[in-house]
Amino acid sequence: MARMTNRDTTGSAWLVCVATAHELQPLKRPLGLVRSAQASAVPLFEGRAGRQRVVVLQTGIGPKRAHRIVTQRLEQQACQGVISIGLSGGLRASLVSGTLIVGDHWVRLEKRPEGDRFEMMGNVGPPADRRLRAAALRAAGLCGIPAHEGELATVNCLVGTVRDKQALAERTTALAVDMESAAVAEAAIAAGMAVIAARVILDPMDEALDVSPERFLREDGSPSLWKSGLAVMGRPVQWPALWSLGRRSTRAMNVLARWLCRVLDEGPAIGP
Repeated sequence: MARMTNRDTTGSAWLVCVATAHELQPLKRPLGLVRSAQASAVPLFEGRAGRQRVVVLQTGIGPKRAHRIVTQRLEQQACQGVISIGLSGGLRASLVSGTLIVGDHWVRLEKRPEGDRFEMMGNVGPPADRRLRAAALRAAGLCGIPAHEGELATVNCLVGTVRDKQALAERTTALAVDMESAAVAEAAIAAGMAVIAARVILDPMDEALDVSPERFLREDGSPSLWKSGLAVMGRPVQWPALWSLGRRSTRAMNVLARWLCRVLDEGPAIGP
């Protein structure tokens, strides 16, 4: 583990990482989030879950940005541990929308612009903290949320077609795919922090999701009215599907918010 220097280690909180403002919104009320005085260009919020202090960091979209933003945050201030949450695509036929995936390890892949194959970039290790995983699964059970533990795949682009999901399923043992969890884990592990990732499946393996976040969001994960307007005007027939997707993703994040509050309220123990 890398040694951290020049950090403020007072009043350590749990660092919760989400990619977008839409994923962060359902956390605001249950965690009582307020904008942190430390926030600058990167959205940062502080709150509580039971006796636990929480700092929520909006990393933005994609593995490179997420790794950089989390690394910078951990260089500035220590934390109790890192929890990465968000939405994902399912990679196994048996996993339906709304299922919680608790990552026990991560794999990174990249898809080149000129090709249609996913190139394996390697595993991120060591595995997620076992006590955090146990607390995560226990909290899911107490909340009545269907949950599975397994590998998470992180890629550098949206995996929205059924064909792409099938290709990833053939190349990995991952249960779900996202664009940030492995990068967050890599930054946390390098900083010597315990880390876990939890993703709710938004689109199952047999369902296409043709909505790239870059069409509607800025790089930091906040909504862009200009981009959204252009996207809707360019393909107005998509509006009902987008509205439905927005409602589904909000429900999925509400599930994650409920789970997160239970995990933190239980006071998960970390360590060997």
